[in-house]
Amino acid sequence: MKKLMILLLALLLFMAQASASYIETVQAGQPIFKGPGYGYARNGAVSEKGRYTIVAEERDEWGNLWGKLKSGAGWIDLSDVRGEVIPLLTAEYTDKASIDREQPDVFLQEDSEYTTWIRFKANQRLENVQLVSFELADAGLKVDRVLHARPVLEAGVPLAAGVVFYGDMTAYGLLCTDFEGKMHCFVLTVSGYDGSLVVNESKLLAF
Repeated sequence: MKKLMILLLALLLFMAQASASYIETVQAGQPIFKGPGYGYARNGAVSEKGRYTIVAEERDEWGNLWGKLKSGAGWIDLSDVRGEVIPLLTAEYTDKASIDREQPDVFLQEDSEYTTWIRFKANQRLENVQLVSFELADAGLKVDRVLHARPVLEAGVPLAAGVVFYGDMTAYGLLCTDFEGKMHCFVLTVSGYDGSLVVNESKLLAF
């Protein structure tokens, strides 16, 4: 009787594991990481397009859904595989008290009554990060000057900036490269609908 119970429990466990796994079509070149997040080390990439078995799921703090490959090679970003739009960078208003509690990396342009505090957060590891001011050229934006630089901004780690907006416009943004070495230019704007901060990616004319 005891052996039968053990066999039944083993069968139920096998069925539960089987039902939890599923097949996902993945393109060649999809990055594989050692854990469910961009903060983990990269562990290669999918070698060829095909149907791969996912045996576990986990969401990171930014909402990206990660899937563990049955082969044991690591985890892939299912949100990316499925074309879900998860922004690389977000920004929101904050205040000095919140910054003091969080103790993030801080840049202060001007300490005055006109200072606006902004909290940037990355959804994946970003490198060669530069907080810049822009100037408007005839055909678009170009960098006026670099205000602050750091080699790496890890996912979920805040970068705070105290800057001054002239009127209702902002001329600030971030330059960085992603884990694949692609350069990005993010421009910070103010929503005309509710006044919130909006991060848009733009083409940079000159640097």
